[in-house]
Amino acid sequence: MMAARLATRRRQGSLWRAVTVVLLAATSCTLAEPLEGFAGPAAADGGGAGDAGGADGGGAVTAGGGGIPGKDSGKDSGPNPCDSIQSCQTGKPGVCADGLTACVKDKVVCQPKTAASTEKCNLLDDDCNDKCDDGAGCRSGVHRSYSTSKDAHLLSTSLSEAQSNSYALEVENVFYLYKTALPGMNLFNKCLKANGRYFYTTSSLCEGQGTKQGSLGYIGSMSTPCQSVPLYRVYHSGTGNHFYTTSTAERDYTLTLGYVSQGVAGHVWLTP
Repeated sequence: MMAARLATRRRQGSLWRAVTVVLLAATSCTLAEPLEGFAGPAAADGGGAGDAGGADGGGAVTAGGGGIPGKDSGKDSGPNPCDSIQSCQTGKPGVCADGLTACVKDKVVCQPKTAASTEKCNLLDDDCNDKCDDGAGCRSGVHRSYSTSKDAHLLSTSLSEAQSNSYALEVENVFYLYKTALPGMNLFNKCLKANGRYFYTTSSLCEGQGTKQGSLGYIGSMSTPCQSVPLYRVYHSGTGNHFYTTSTAERDYTLTLGYVSQGVAGHVWLTP
């Protein structure tokens, strides 16, 4: 009887030890692997699951991270060119050349500071067609004539005068002069010499070689803009004749005929 009781007790002790081992194993698994949805102590201060969401690129805002959904807030995109206005060149002629930047449909473009307008007599290309003061009636044509009997040339803004007193028209509108003075211009005077021949100069005293007989218009200086060209002056001491041309080839040819160069009388224009 006593032996039976001891055996029973031994079996009961083994059973309790087995139960204890199972319970301890279960407790150990529970502590090592928290239940789903339980963030653990770290989640309470924003350093746990919340940080994980911000770090995986899923667009979640981290607690104290300040991120913007769909945008990498850690990158600097640089200055926006649309935020400031800059000077630029449009690539257009005349007053339309200088420009300022502007944004059109999120693209930076260069727009003229001054818009094209009707041409005026101001030494500017107002209509931005790459021609200066054209079609505005700013200039008068000068005609060149020659008299065989006098062996002399005449310049005149009058076609009738250019074809009178033994003069025959040589070139109509050989060049153009301004009707009114603009910056950098001088009056181009018509002077009659004692030998009956004319010459033309910006000197109001006719360089002390003749008397003033009027003027042809206003001639430009070297600095005058608007596509002006040099007007060359040559002189033949044997005949006392002055000759004027915008052509270097024509000027050089006269030098072979005994003329000498007297430089540039001024700057003129080849179009009205």
